[in-house]
Amino acid sequence: MPAASRSLDLSEFDLLVSSESGPAKGVRKPAGCRHVCYCHTPMRYLWDMHDEYMRDAGPAGKAAMAVFTRYLRRQDLASADSVDEFVANSAFVAGRIKRIYGRDSTVVHPPVDVEWFSRAPRTEGGEYYLFAGANVKYKRKDLAEKACARMGRRLVTATNATPEELRDLYLGAKALLFPGIEDFGIVPVESQAAGTPVIAFGEGGALETVAKGKTGLFFKEQTVESLCNAIEEFESRSWNPDECRANALRFRKEAFVSKMERILFKRAAAPGPDPTGEAGV
Repeated sequence: MPAASRSLDLSEFDLLVSSESGPAKGVRKPAGCRHVCYCHTPMRYLWDMHDEYMRDAGPAGKAAMAVFTRYLRRQDLASADSVDEFVANSAFVAGRIKRIYGRDSTVVHPPVDVEWFSRAPRTEGGEYYLFAGANVKYKRKDLAEKACARMGRRLVTATNATPEELRDLYLGAKALLFPGIEDFGIVPVESQAAGTPVIAFGEGGALETVAKGKTGLFFKEQTVESLCNAIEEFESRSWNPDECRANALRFRKEAFVSKMERILFKRAAAPGPDPTGEAGV
């Protein structure tokens, strides 16, 4: 993969944007070219989640990781040298970039089609809790299942839904259960755009997208008991769908485009009210 990235001929360009959580930033940068890397996370399987990937890999995967991890880490660190400016998709990822690459970065959250998810009317009260996302271990679907089973609550899981199906599920849910650690996490923003609050583990990108006490709650430990306690607290309070939708507007496409244009083309922020809905980048 590093060799494939380096084989690309980019000699005719003077601005290069890599969007990656892998080796894409390792391209050969032409002389005089400016390289901006929009980093979704330094490679999980090499750094923060290396031990989890190693533990869950089969015999061949374990052998490959044992042989190649040190080499790939060296390659990844070297590839960061070709980047003139890092842009992180969350403050959580910015911390990883600083710790692993020793580089500062500007945070620009990814764009979410919040208007599309907010277009349909929400079901009053909700009928179930919802888990949405890929069925991979680190997203901790098992926590949502065990907590709802213990409390006798209905849980709907959407691991392979179409956008239309997913929107309908958001609109009918009491709350989204988000028990994993994500670099940013699009799903909680979509849920809030549909007017549905979020119960999330209090780590990772969710801390930047969910307004505690207004659009959702956080639980402190990735345990069934901690999630059950959060569900009990959630059910003891009332929630305003309009607050959820308003919070989600911070992540609309126009905000992303405005911030990235400032970075890529070194444009100053427009005078007066911030068109992105946030002060600064």
